Amino acid sequence: MDEVRKARREARTQLEGYNRSWAEILSRPPRTSPSTSTALARPISIPYPSVLNSSSSPETPETESTSQAWASHAFFCHAFNLNPYLEPPPPNSPLSPPQPAFSTSGSRESQIRDLTGLRNQLKMEKVRWHEDRLTSVFGAVAAREERAKTVWGVVIDLKRGVDEALELLERG
Repeated sequence: MDEVRKARREARTQLEGYNRSWAEILSRPPRTSPSTSTALARPISIPYPSVLNSSSSPETPETESTSQAWASHAFFCHAFNLNPYLEPPPPNSPLSPPQPAFSTSGSRESQIRDLTGLRNQLKMEKVRWHEDRLTSVFGAVAAREERAKTVWGVVIDLKRGVDEALELLERG
């Protein structure tokens, strides 16, 4: 149990650093190029969500995109006390890839608190990772990066799952 608490505390620390990086980037005035509006607005690398030292990697991260998707999913889940895992494909579609999912634990109140915290974080992520925001902050090329599109997809899917889980908890 101490190992789980330690991992969650580290994930929370990583989330705080990630949020600080975004706040710092967004607080800088943009540097514009007089020649083109699609030039890199700020020569800064995008802070991608990923868990450092994660022992909970999926069994089959076959591509960089799959690996980034799992890293982003696990990053947000761990930071809000959720347990990320890969959902096996349905029996009628055995060739489909496993899908990232999560489980909750603890009291009903703590589950609602954790899921609500994650939902609030994901609302921020939807703004951060939206193509228009990435273009305005990092330039058009950054907004078209496959990794950025992957994180956007994870944010959208995870928010949908969190909303569904919260709805079930609040009903029941």
